[in-house]
Amino acid sequence: MFYRFAKCLVKFYMRVLFRVQVEGEIPEEGPFLLCANHTSLYDPVTVACFTERQLTFMAKRELFDIFGLKWILKWVGAFPVTRDKGSIGAVKTSLSILRQGGVMLMFPEGRRNRSAQHIEAKAGMVLIAQRANVPIIPIGIRSSYKPFSKLRIVYGKPISLEEYKAQKLSAEQMDRIAETILDEIYSLAEK
Repeated sequence: MFYRFAKCLVKFYMRVLFRVQVEGEIPEEGPFLLCANHTSLYDPVTVACFTERQLTFMAKRELFDIFGLKWILKWVGAFPVTRDKGSIGAVKTSLSILRQGGVMLMFPEGRRNRSAQHIEAKAGMVLIAQRANVPIIPIGIRSSYKPFSKLRIVYGKPISLEEYKAQKLSAEQMDRIAETILDEIYSLAEK
């Protein structure tokens, strides 16, 4: 209930404040992993507002230590992850959400990337999508988030990892797949 109310309110605000353009679409049902570029604190909110399905997402553990923010994050479907340490709990939570038919949002860069530089992709998205046997849908976001500027969201075609379903991928294979997906995300953001 809170999620839908907050989403409607923020979506209205964003449509007033920005010239929003959305291209592409996502499946109406079934689990999948949404993966987007991450240039601003607004990105998770942007994707949540302009994706018809309710999203769940990881947020850095430090945010859950801020008084009041912890409850808001939980109400909107976030759960904590310890960055740069490989959080087994976050992976298990992600798999559980996807196996129950949910939709998750991840940022494969692992942090905000304010530059136009390509940074190394985190392979966690590949691990989670492969183990949950769900497609990854790349999203490119392009905006300065300055008032009345253009906000562009482009949903790409689903990327299936079906061919790797029964395989135990090496770290190098996962890194290579993650880089390919991040390249697609950057390409969508530049459209």
